[in-house]
Amino acid sequence: MKNFFIKNKNVIENKIFIQNSDAFHISKVLKLKLGEVICVRDEYFTYEAMLCKINTNECIAKIIKKIDKQSSNIKIILYQSIPKHHKMDLIVQKSVELGVYKIFPIITQRIITKITDENKFKKISRWQKIAAEAAKQCNRDNLLTIENIINFYEALKNMENNQLTIMLFEKIGKSGINNLKAVLKDHPKLNNFGIIVGPEGGFTESEANFAKEKDVHLVGLGKRILRTETAAIIATAIIMYEKNEI
Repeated sequence: MKNFFIKNKNVIENKIFIQNSDAFHISKVLKLKLGEVICVRDEYFTYEAMLCKINTNECIAKIIKKIDKQSSNIKIILYQSIPKHHKMDLIVQKSVELGVYKIFPIITQRIITKITDENKFKKISRWQKIAAEAAKQCNRDNLLTIENIINFYEALKNMENNQLTIMLFEKIGKSGINNLKAVLKDHPKLNNFGIIVGPEGGFTESEANFAKEKDVHLVGLGKRILRTETAAIIATAIIMYEKNEI
């Protein structure tokens, strides 16, 4: 069954109105037929619905079944330093699959990618599209949100609502102490996490010290140095595993 995301305002009585690129995808790419059943999700419910009108601009589906969403109790917010090239694409895709709630792309001292007013909105739009496609493929109940690009210090202010925020710092990993699994075991009842991941060059000492002053836990992922995209995926997977989500 093919999956689609809509806004709740597109559900009117017993019908769902699917528009724009999703309508084109249904009609021209997937070439679905009238009478076929699809899965549609809005902010509150999951629907099984039968297509009763198909064209390139708008498709209409009649609701067959309406199900309350079963959201996870675990909320992970990823604060990802923007990596070079298309590494962020992979991070977004795998974050969707692993259940990350939202991503803040952040600017840190050692990032290589140049961020300008002209390109930042294009980047966010691209990553949001990747997130939407990944959510459809992995049968996720809700969309991962890509927030606006912010700097490291703005990100730290945003983290105040997290129950536990961790920063992946390679020097901690090399020391073999304070690994992520140990920190999680010290906080067994928490379910709202922030993960801060550095760029290719890692975090500076000043960034690490400033984060520590803001009650961020500096943790390691072992003695080997991981790529930024690997670190984000591994840290998320460890939390989800320890919380019995995978």
